[in-house]
Amino acid sequence: SGERWGRLVEKLEDGLQIYVDGESRYINPAGAAIVGAETPEEVVGRSLQEFVVSERTQQDVVEDRIRTVYQERASTPPRELEIIGLDGARRVIESYTVPIKFDGEQAGQTVFRDITEQKEMEQALREREARLRSITENVSDGIYRSTPNEGLVYANRAFADIFGYEHV
Repeated sequence: SGERWGRLVEKLEDGLQIYVDGESRYINPAGAAIVGAETPEEVVGRSLQEFVVSERTQQDVVEDRIRTVYQERASTPPRELEIIGLDGARRVIESYTVPIKFDGEQAGQTVFRDITEQKEMEQALREREARLRSITENVSDGIYRSTPNEGLVYANRAFADIFGYEHV
């Protein structure tokens, strides 16, 4: 029933938003928080494009998703988008949209989550790996890493030179 659905989506940790013709008609409290609003009412009535970073590729993604939902009446696969919240903060969200009927109108129901922290941790890990690789590649000592199952999984240039290998 509608009442059970309402109780469920109000408690979701993921954002859930319903759009009709690109205009927000409903957003749950978690979704409002993700887009930097204090209350859902601050978001209802706004356009999806207001939140998406205005790079052409981002806008193209949104337009493709709208076309998929409204014209093809198909669900969209999960996709990352960068948004700017009402609070001015940039966030990365992962979202997918399914076509639904809302108050008798063709609509899109989008479920989304803030993955900003995950993306920042991934970037920090890539930077750390690059620093470590730079260090190990620029020392004159041979450095290697092996595992019982895979054997040699990494060796630096100095290791290869010391043991006469052309490359590792």
